[in-house]
Amino acid sequence: MEKQREAWGSRFAFIMAAAGFAIGLGNMWRFPYLTGTHGGGAFVLVYVTVCVLIGIPVFTMEIALGRKARAGNILGMRKLTKKGSPWVAFGWLGVLAAFFICTYYMQIMGWLFGYIVKTATGQLSGLTSEQYKSAFDGFMANPVELTIYTA
Repeated sequence: MEKQREAWGSRFAFIMAAAGFAIGLGNMWRFPYLTGTHGGGAFVLVYVTVCVLIGIPVFTMEIALGRKARAGNILGMRKLTKKGSPWVAFGWLGVLAAFFICTYYMQIMGWLFGYIVKTATGQLSGLTSEQYKSAFDGFMANPVELTIYTA
């Protein structure tokens, strides 16, 4: 008897989760800066073109892999390829990419928690931009404090 697999509650929930994965915090956070420093509208045109030409096919392939194999990246590649095939490495690359993305976001969350505490305790109120930079540099130079907020 096959175990019942979980499924998305609605198509809208799946679309929102997929959009969150595809867009990511990095795009929302850095996009205005990147647009300003790399040429404005021309940058946006190239950026969207690359996202469409590379991002959509890779995303579609990953969705198709999951649907066909009914498994995650690694097991899905093992199910759909011959034994010993080098294509299984692509399944591992997806897992490795997720690991590195999580470590990146973990550091950002540590910064966020640190700034929430500093703001709530009034340590950041009324500072000039130079003082904010100095506070950030001091925060980055204190590995114990960073570890506490990141943990």
